[in-house]
This record gives sequence, structure tokens and C-alpha cells, in this order.
Amino acid sequence: MNEENLFKSALLAQDRHVRFLNATEDNLSNYFFGKKISLGANTSTLYPRLNLVDAIASNRPNPDNPVYYLVNAFIDEIIESEWTLDVSAKDDLISDIWEDKIKSVHRKSKRRIHFKKLILEMFTHAYFGIYFDGDKWYPLTSYDVFPGDASIPTWQEQPFITRLTKVKKNYIVDNLNYNKSCDSFLSSLSDLNDVFVYDIWCKDLNKNVAYLQNGEILYSQEFPVKGIYPIFGAVDTELINSFYTVPVMLVLSELLKEFQESISSIKKSSKSIANPLLVYDVDSGIDIDAVVQKMKQDYKQIIVGKNREGDIGFRAPGNLPGYAINMPVSVIDQMMKFLGINDAFLGNPMAGVRERGALTNLIKASFRKLESKVILLEEAFSDLDNYIIAYYKDHNKKFKETSDFETPEDFFLVKDVEAEERLTQFLNKDNTEEKNLTMNKFRAGLISQRTALKELGHTQPDKIIKEQQNEAMLRELFKVDVQKRTSEMARKDSLVLAFEKLKGRLQNKFWLTPIEGDKVVVSVHSSDKDKAAKLLLDLNDKVLIKVVKEKEERPADQDSMDIRQQPMVPEVESVSQQPIPEQQVQVQAATPAAEEITSNEELLKKVAELSGQAPNKEEETKEEEKDIQSFLKELEGTSKKPERESGAERGAVPTPRETKPFLDELVEATLKNRKKIKPTADLMRLKALYFKEPIAKNLATGKQLVFLKPKNMPELLEEKFLLAGKKVYGVITVREIIDDFDFEETFKYHQMTDASRQKNWGDAKLYLYVFDFEEFETPVDYDVEPGAKNIITIKNPKI
Repeated sequence: MNEENLFKSALLAQDRHVRFLNATEDNLSNYFFGKKISLGANTSTLYPRLNLVDAIASNRPNPDNPVYYLVNAFIDEIIESEWTLDVSAKDDLISDIWEDKIKSVHRKSKRRIHFKKLILEMFTHAYFGIYFDGDKWYPLTSYDVFPGDASIPTWQEQPFITRLTKVKKNYIVDNLNYNKSCDSFLSSLSDLNDVFVYDIWCKDLNKNVAYLQNGEILYSQEFPVKGIYPIFGAVDTELINSFYTVPVMLVLSELLKEFQESISSIKKSSKSIANPLLVYDVDSGIDIDAVVQKMKQDYKQIIVGKNREGDIGFRAPGNLPGYAINMPVSVIDQMMKFLGINDAFLGNPMAGVRERGALTNLIKASFRKLESKVILLEEAFSDLDNYIIAYYKDHNKKFKETSDFETPEDFFLVKDVEAEERLTQFLNKDNTEEKNLTMNKFRAGLISQRTALKELGHTQPDKIIKEQQNEAMLRELFKVDVQKRTSEMARKDSLVLAFEKLKGRLQNKFWLTPIEGDKVVVSVHSSDKDKAAKLLLDLNDKVLIKVVKEKEERPADQDSMDIRQQPMVPEVESVSQQPIPEQQVQVQAATPAAEEITSNEELLKKVAELSGQAPNKEEETKEEEKDIQSFLKELEGTSKKPERESGAERGAVPTPRETKPFLDELVEATLKNRKKIKPTADLMRLKALYFKEPIAKNLATGKQLVFLKPKNMPELLEEKFLLAGKKVYGVITVREIIDDFDFEETFKYHQMTDASRQKNWGDAKLYLYVFDFEEFETPVDYDVEPGAKNIITIKNPKI
């Protein structure tokens, strides 16, 4: 088949399809108006179209129309049910992202709005179509699309499919790469005139060819996805060798005629009974002419009587036969049987109830026909969903434009992705008995968890089981972590806690001195006092801050979380050889906890005086040069307070951390600190940490709770930065940098796959950054510099 013969074949298929439309035209008029009227519109084409405006202006609906509410009840039950989408893939993260993508396409296409129209089209013409253009899908009725071969009952096996559409002339000229040979035809039209187009898809040619009415080729292009039509839909045929079938509404239309005739007969009979005939004359005779005249006026039941005195009387007419009265009810019953519904389906809960479970069985029976239609709808949208996946796999750039992914090729590394849609939870369907039976069998151990989930309607039970197993494991790990933290916190004293708070956070060296009552004197430089006070806020009842003027560079051992071996310091003879008398302990205990300790030299003098050995200047100088850690350890040994279990030394030098912080604890603390703020011009002057999308947006929304870097950047600690991507999302403050972590176990926090890690950084060592975040109420647009990365300056913020 070539492009020239394709148009001829489409015209032959159109002639056959027009005959089908003419034969089923009354279906819509009977549904809306309850009678046969013309809904067609006169157009310049040979293809019929609808014109409901003229039909409404010249006709009024027949009130005796049970078809309308019966069909609506059937359709509403479907559209008010819930769609469940399951995308199966080896990577659960990929499955979730695909599900979000497909759902966004359906939202953009307004499925909730178009769904009823599609089902009604299936009732009136036994099929409908859906056309996907790469961005969203459009509903197609029998007036918009028809098959190429009427003997093939599916869409994808058709030799070709014709979609009829119309486009404004100016759109064709301005936006399409059309054949210039069509200019002679287009020049006869104004810019706003509609151009009728035959949009034909042929699988054998793997081409989409658009023709004008005169048969000229407007344009020709290849399939977006090779070998798959972008048109899907439900075909409600029970034949294996015919696309066309008898629509549901065609049968209901015949029953509607019978129903209306029964109603009309009852009305006429009721009128004659309500007005009985009485005829008489002055001679006590009967006026036969009057009787005949009344009979011609639809008075079929006339009762005349004559007594002996010549008076004319009448007897009351009889009632209408029961079969005549029940005839309309019988016809409605036939309609309901044809639709597969009953009174229970329409909301009469006592219809047919005889025993326990009878109502459930009755309602269940009314859903058999309903579910047979639902299967067609499910398959149509499942096919569409799988086509969407195939389309975006073949068009990565299109996928990138419609999503936040910078590297879509990473997204398609996972193969064998399959989508399936199901309609569940019919509103009137009572399956409580079935669910209870399934749960009882599961509790009794008669069926497995997987089987129970499938019987309860879950299409992917393995995914649910895996999620439950992961949750159970997380709960157990959390219990272990709580126990571990509790035991370690019980061993920590104020000295250790204070060091953990200040480690690596201050610019200058700090000193910790333990005093009575598990309290600590923290000596910091004046430039660090505000930050130290903020960090030690939750230890305010255990810590006394002392400000010193001496400025000393922070040593390396105050920036590490690991315990390091301290060099041995010679003992102080005057202290180690001379025992401390009891009165020293009493003086120490009598010293108020809040009293400020001025210097280590005064403390030495006081101890020396109490021991009876006052040091000279030379000894004082010598003692100043020695590490005072050993002395304070001796001092602590004479007090009543027991030593720490870890055996770590105490003194004026910082005490290393004994354990690493728990990541869960750190992340939980940062989540509590999250808040929303308003963007200001002052905040826009801060430096910004730049991330590619969707990482920046995920960090802002909390989808990613930490971020990874291939290098250690301590300059970020405790400094405020803006978080920037395509937009500026808020203010970020790095609290911790962790270099020892499990990449896979922390996936729930950083959300990076191993494939992305290998592509970006290979086997390089990674650092995990924990941060606090203040989110802007509205993200701020700005001018993004090409090649921006790491730390940038925000230019031209649009506040």
C-alpha cells in the first residue's frame, strides 16, 4: 500500500462507517430526548456531524424516558470508582517516578471530565478512541475516528486508522512543515477558516499521512513509536471477526418504544374510565348516534342501562386489567436485565432480601455486566499507559522538557517497565462477606499473605509485602538504636556533651574544665562566645561560659570525632608526691558552682597553699609550660566523684567524642528545625549553594534530607547559604559533615541510585552533609549562569 492508495482506502472505509452512523443516529436522540429526532448537521463534507443546538431549539425531551436514568446509573457507578495504577519495575524508585509521570498525564488530559463521555460513546456506538500526542491524550468519538478494516475487532491490528479533524488555516501556515503544493487549495480560504483533514495512520508504511479533502498530501511523518498506533480505546464487540456490533443503546431504544406505547395506552384507558358515557332522550330511549360519536372520541368502555320506567342509568366501569398496568414495569425490568442491574443496584436495599447474605449476592449479581464493561476500559488505559512509557523512552528530550530530570538517560537504564490500571471500589458493591472470609482464611493460616492480598484486590502484593518487611526492619533497627543511644547517653557526662556540641564549630581553641556537680567551665575567645552560647543552650544548667582574651588557633584534635592518643605529660612532683588533705575537698565543695574561675595559675596556688607547699616563680613558669591535664586528673582522683567509665582524661584540653552521632537523630533534629520564611533583599545577598534539578527542589521539599559531595568542605559548617537550582528555594545551614556512612543504608535520605553515583563520581569517596533549612514561602526566580556549580552569587533575584 502506498500513500496514494491509502487515501482511496480511507474513503471506502468512510462510506461503510457513515452507514453505521446513520443506523445508530437514533441512539443519542433516544438517550437525550426519549424519542427519534434528527441530530445531524449539514456540513460541506460527506461525513455526518452532530448539531444539538438546533435539536434542542425545536424539540423537548419526553418525560417518559427510563433509559436516561438507567444508563446514567450504570455509567455513574463506573466513573465514581477509583483508578489504581501499578507500574512494575526492578527498582521501586523508578516505579514510583513512572506512576507520578503517568498520573500527571491523566490529570493534564482531564480524565475525570472526559471519562463519562467515553463510556456513553461506548454505549451508543460500541467503541471509543483515545489519541496521545506526546503531551496529553484526547477523547475520540465515532464521529472522529474509524477503523480501516471492519473485520478486525481491535485497534492495534488495523491496517490503518483514520482520524478526522479540522485545523485553522493560519495554524497550518505558521506552525506546520506542510507541502507547498497545497498552497493553491489553502489560498482560497481565509486565515480563520477551518481546514478539514484526514489524519491517517498506517502501520505497514510506519507513517502518519495527513490529506486535505481533495486528496492532496498536507504532510507525512513517521510513527512516534515504531509499530504502535498512538490511538487506543475500548471496542465493545462480542464477535471475533467484526469491529462493529449492535450497541447497547440500540436494543434499549426498541424497549423504550414499547415502554412509551404501554404508558400511552394506560393514559387513554384511564381517561375513558374516568369519564363514563351516559346517553338518554326525553322518550326514555337511547340516542345511538351520540353513543357512536363518543366511541369515535376514544371512549372504548361505554355502559348504558334502561329500567322499566324508561329511565336511563349506568353502571360504574371496571378497572384496567393487571397485565396492562404492569406492562411498563415489565419493560423496565427487561431494560435492567439487559444492562445487568437490579433494584438493589439502584438503591433499594430491601429488594429481594430473603435470608442472610441474599442482599450481598443480589448486588454482586448486578455487577457482572458492569465488570465486563470495566475490563474493556481497564485494558484501554493500560495500553495507553504502556505507550506513554514507550514514547518517552524513544523521546528522551521530550521527557526532559516535561520533567525536572537533568539526565533522563539515567532514568531509562531500568528496562522491563510495565503499567497496569484497574478500576476498584464500586460504590454500591458490597464485598464485605468476601473480605471477611479472606481475612479469616489468612488468620487461620489456610492461605498465604500474598494470596490474601490478591483476593483483597491488590494487583502487586509482592510490593506491599516488601514494604511491610522494610517497615518491620526499620522498627527493629529503631529499637536497637534507641537502646544504644540510651545506654551511651547514660554514660555521657556534661564534659563529653559539651565537647560534642563545640567540636569543629568554633574559630578558635576552647578549654573545658570540670567542676563540682557534673558541671563544666567552658573557656572560649570573645569572638566565639555568641556561637558557643547558642550551641550549649540545651546544657545551660550544666555549663558556665568563661570569656578569655587570648586568641589561639584551633588545634586539629578539636575538629575530629575520633578518639586520639594524647602525648604523655610529666607529672607534677609537688602534687603527685604530696597527698591532698581532706580540707581541700571541703573547700572545693564549698565553692559555689556559679563562681567564675579566673585562671589556672590561681587554682594551682590555692591547691599548693592547702598542701603546705607554695610554689616559687620558677616552678610556676615550669608548671605553666606543662600540660595541666595530669594535674586536674590527680585533683579529680581526690574528689568524691567517680571516674568516667570510658577512662578518658579530663583537663583543660578538649575531650574527644567517644561515639559518632547517629544520622537518624541528626536528620530528625533538622526536620524539627524546618520552617518557612519570606525572601528578602538582605537574604539574597548571601552566597548560594547551587544544585542541579531535581536535587535542589527535592532538598527544599524534604524529599531528600541530606546531600552528597565528593569532597570535604568544612567552610560550609554553621554558615548560612541560599539553596539554589532553577530557583532560589530558601536558606540552608550545614550542621554536620559525615565521612563514614553506608551508601545503600542511607538511600532513604540522599535518594541517589548507584548508577547515578557511578556516572557522576565513580568510586570517589563521598561526604554526607546534614543541614537545617528555612524554606521560602514562594521560590525566587533569578538569572542562572551557564555552568553554575557549588557556591555561586545570586544575580537579579525577582522578589
